[in-house]
Amino acid sequence: MSDIRLGIGYYPILVTITGIYIYAKSILKNKFNRQEIIFSSLIMSIFLASIIYRLTGTVSTQHFVASQVMATVFFFLLMRMAISNAAINPGPVLLDGGAPRTTLVAIILLPAPALLIGDYLVANIPPRCTGVKCAAFEFVFGSDEIFTVFYWLNTIGSILLISVVVCLIVLMRRISNK
Repeated sequence: MSDIRLGIGYYPILVTITGIYIYAKSILKNKFNRQEIIFSSLIMSIFLASIIYRLTGTVSTQHFVASQVMATVFFFLLMRMAISNAAINPGPVLLDGGAPRTTLVAIILLPAPALLIGDYLVANIPPRCTGVKCAAFEFVFGSDEIFTVFYWLNTIGSILLISVVVCLIVLMRRISNK
């Protein structure tokens, strides 16, 4: 008999429950609070993608990249649902802060190699953590190393990928407005 119990720690569960509550409250009240929606959409998308890829049980560079892309897509879908549900038009969610074009291009290009190298290293180098520090980490974040690895890589990766998408949108808006 296989053990399908997920060893998810308290932190991911509590943060995700908080995110679901904040998102549901915003949706049910038809209100759009930018910070709340961004936070809750990010937290829920990271958790959902991590659970989906945990269930596959495979740790590889390709799975890490796909999981981060999935978390990013879920984030934008949740944001879109919240925007469309708002009773009052929330206005432009994405504002152009006036960053130089070179900065935007750097933000678009630099995360890709970092993510691929990080995902490759995590997939191919065995963890070496032992002792009290690891026991505390597992208590807070979870003892299931597959979920925990996906959760933290999705957290970092999806934030970087969301930044890439936002910068791409800003650049495309600037080009189309010329």
